[in-house]
Amino acid sequence: MKILTRFLLTVIVVPVLSSCLSFSLFPLARSIKVKTSPEGAKVEIFDERELIDDFTTPGRFYLFRDRNLTMIISKPGYRTTTEDIRFRYSPVRTGVATVTGLGCLMMPTAVDFLTGALRVPEKQVFSITLEPLQEGEEEIQFDVQLQEDNSVLVSASEKDF
Repeated sequence: MKILTRFLLTVIVVPVLSSCLSFSLFPLARSIKVKTSPEGAKVEIFDERELIDDFTTPGRFYLFRDRNLTMIISKPGYRTTTEDIRFRYSPVRTGVATVTGLGCLMMPTAVDFLTGALRVPEKQVFSITLEPLQEGEEEIQFDVQLQEDNSVLVSASEKDF
């Protein structure tokens, strides 16, 4: 009977304690896939105007933070388009974190909440159809920056002219 009791305690206690030590059952990396029609478009991912990743479609990138991002998709001869990457709380992740956290004084749930592990992208796959430019139409892209002295700097790259 003592052996059976020890075995059952081990089977029950070890998973609970291991979740207390690891704090999270969820990976922080999230994958987002981008497909365009036509393929071969350039995708640039920005976090508050800072370029954090770029690739050619079809492609995939990984996020390690749950910050809202902006994606700019461009291809010569087509209109440039912008998509926002937004996050939401996952009911499944929140429920699992709560259940596993009950035996650990909710520490895993609190850590998951603070690290953003409970949030997932609203869309995991972006399928974008690029609109061709009409004959004689060109795109000019400007960069507008607010300077420290509250003046505005407007610039365009030479390839746009």
